[in-house]
Amino acid sequence: MGQRTPAVLQPNSLQLVTRHRFPRAESVRWGRVLGFQGKLCIHPDHIGAINSAFTPTAEQGEKARRVLAAFAKAEASGSAAIQVDGLMVDYPIVLQARHVLEAAQRIRGRKEPGAGTR
Repeated sequence: MGQRTPAVLQPNSLQLVTRHRFPRAESVRWGRVLGFQGKLCIHPDHIGAINSAFTPTAEQGEKARRVLAAFAKAEASGSAAIQVDGLMVDYPIVLQARHVLEAAQRIRGRKEPGAGTR
């Protein structure tokens, strides 16, 4: 498994697929589970499904907001390790929560009407 580098997209494996054969859904899901941040594709018809798989859910976004709010409050009082929803939260978890919200914002920005394609 590769190491994550901030602000660098580390895509899942390239699959050469045609317009009529989408990459298997479990491959896309497993890419996210394994920590990849995207998937390469060669046809625009695949973008929506891949974005859906890699877009954080509403629940993940809400949890990330709870983590960041609780940690900011704790950090202001001198603590760098707390519990949120019964789970330990420290700097790596805070960084992960930030990444969840940033990913959701980036993908949401691409779905805005009139934004065009790149």
